[in-house]
Amino acid sequence: MPPGDGNAAYGACTIPDITQDQYVAYYIENEPSSPTFQGLSAEWIMEDPSLGDTLAPFCNYGSVEITGCFATQSGGTPQDVADAVIWNIVQSGTTIAAGSVLGTIDVVSTFV
Repeated sequence: MPPGDGNAAYGACTIPDITQDQYVAYYIENEPSSPTFQGLSAEWIMEDPSLGDTLAPFCNYGSVEITGCFATQSGGTPQDVADAVIWNIVQSGTTIAAGSVLGTIDVVSTFV
């Protein structure tokens, strides 16, 4: 979806399993009564899930590489993650998960 395109009514996400040479594609469509997607950002996230009203204990997941990260700008131009803003997960003042960029299309999240 083009960034800043207030008329965008859909989004998409593809999750590949490179070991099995398979993928799953999710297409997200707005309800007619919902606001349209603004398309101002793209996110690749590793986060702490919740169990009911509380956060689950954050597990040591080691390091996870999210590959092939890009979003498409208005006009179809892909935008890579080379200049991405990285947000770490901080709990009680301590960083427990740190992100980093590898090259231009890969993101790594590491349990600290």
